[in-house]
Amino acid sequence: MRVLLSPSRTAPHVLMSADAVGGVWQYSLDLAAGLVRRGLAVTIAVLGPAPSEARIAAAQGVTGARIRATGLPLDWTAETPDAVLGAARALAELARTLRADLVHLHSPAMALADFPVPVAAVCHSCVATWWDAVETGPLPADLAWRHDLTGRGCRAADALLAPTRAHALAGVPRGGAQGRLDRLALGDVEVEADHALRLAVGAGERPAARVEPAPADPELGRVGGAGLDRPPDLGPDIGDVVGIDQRARGAARPPRHGPGPARRSRRMRIAYFTHSLASCWNHGNAHFLRGVLRELMARGHSVRAYEPEGAWSLANLLRDHGAAGLDAYRTAYPELASDRYAAIDAVVERVSDSDLVLVHEWSEPALVAALGAARRRGARYTLLFHDTHHRAVSAPAEMERFDLSGYDGVLAFGETLAAVYRARGWGRRAFVWHEAADTRQFHPPAEEGTRTGLIWIGNWGDDERSAELETYLFRPAAQVGLPLDIYGVRYPEAGLATLRRYGARYHGWAANAAAPDLFARHLATVHVPRRFYVERLPGIPTIRVFEALACGIPLVCAPWDDAEGLFRPGRDYLVARNGAEMESHLRALQSDAGLRTALAASGLATIRARHTCAHRAEELLSVAASLRAPATLEATA
Repeated sequence: MRVLLSPSRTAPHVLMSADAVGGVWQYSLDLAAGLVRRGLAVTIAVLGPAPSEARIAAAQGVTGARIRATGLPLDWTAETPDAVLGAARALAELARTLRADLVHLHSPAMALADFPVPVAAVCHSCVATWWDAVETGPLPADLAWRHDLTGRGCRAADALLAPTRAHALAGVPRGGAQGRLDRLALGDVEVEADHALRLAVGAGERPAARVEPAPADPELGRVGGAGLDRPPDLGPDIGDVVGIDQRARGAARPPRHGPGPARRSRRMRIAYFTHSLASCWNHGNAHFLRGVLRELMARGHSVRAYEPEGAWSLANLLRDHGAAGLDAYRTAYPELASDRYAAIDAVVERVSDSDLVLVHEWSEPALVAALGAARRRGARYTLLFHDTHHRAVSAPAEMERFDLSGYDGVLAFGETLAAVYRARGWGRRAFVWHEAADTRQFHPPAEEGTRTGLIWIGNWGDDERSAELETYLFRPAAQVGLPLDIYGVRYPEAGLATLRRYGARYHGWAANAAAPDLFARHLATVHVPRRFYVERLPGIPTIRVFEALACGIPLVCAPWDDAEGLFRPGRDYLVARNGAEMESHLRALQSDAGLRTALAASGLATIRARHTCAHRAEELLSVAASLRAPATLEATA
């Protein structure tokens, strides 16, 4: 029997465990902020994949809690029961080291250790009721032992908490904790913070800090089942610091957690509307789209892509290269195919039985509107708009043609773009979903060969970086004496004349799937962002950075602000603030094999740890779960 400790310090100390992958992270930050406002000291021990150092620093600043990444496995990613029990023992030892007064666990299974102080465990999910809802037959062995540990943990904890009364009534009894519902706090982190405070300092005792009620903020609503309204002195929205990279930003409804990663979630029917899946001609989104769809399929989901007849990108590819232009795509992605449509009404009807429908911004406004109208009429799928372009700031009038009134949410490929949507009323339904590398296709060569010169893969575009290309690529390469190979499309005669003037070799279009082989022949590459991503949408690297780092080629970037801490500038890649610095960096890379090796290894490690299409597939599934569609969209009002 554990003894409830009386306060021995001015600020009683709560040790919280947290899972930073999904909505539990948001809940943990909200609760930690509430506890700190009540005068408690809080340490959050993150299990599983850790947020970046920048995210941890931001979260600490917002909540006032200390956050430490433990490297311990999550109960739903652990391979064996012993791994879960080992993590529980490590948390108990951490509680002793910190001299905590209360341990607050995000999973009851983590309560199965000899903790020196009271333990409150939160029942965020229930594997048994989840299985009953989506499958038939007995629990698989891989889930059964997790359910057993959860039940034992429910019995071991001193207090149990659940996000809703329905969850408590349905899920907690399945964990073997019948008769303990009177000890269950329900659904509001402000209430739970008071409950935790009483556990930590003893009945009737409170720290000296004066507690003020948090004023309501109607825009935030009830987040993650928590109901925490942000007080004015909290600074940035807690939602601004959630997640690892792609943050399922505080959804309008709480995330619905399954018992483990997406491969164990129910099989979904997913439809994606794209400009073209088959063609990458002037279509940078093709890489990311192909990679994510393949990862979703690998997780057992049924995935269909839809593209319009006569798509501009595909038409240009076939005009220039004929059917052979599709060979690289078909070889690299044999499992992928797309359905082409002409009649909008017919294709909208075709996807009516889907669970999740995504619509890329390079789609016709009529299609966007028709899918939204179907959703408003009661289509059961969750409907998301996916924006991977700068038009929201560069051509807002064009974006106003899209009727998104029937959409459940927006996926924006950077925080600054998501902020544009939030300013237009999307609030917490604007999610950040960065691009990433398809590491099944984009990876270093199996065997290193001879590397020479520079390579640049990119389209000339609409004169959005002409001066920058000359300053940061053409002139420095010529000055240093590095041969420069250029791949891309839409180079006007003036642009081609510039290439000839600097001695660059222009090769025209190259299939995106062939990029890894091209990178493998060169010493380094350069990233020159378009002007809008420097001046109006900082923090968005675009796909070329992910591609280069995934392939293990040293990268030098023209100025862009990694405002979201996606990478480690100076370690993952070099940054040149002007043309002279670009020349200096290129000379160093030309002569220093050790520098090339270090940059390539660091950049590749960051991609594999945080920025693969597998990561983004999991993030998408988390967003979709948090926005699980009701019978009609009006039901969410």
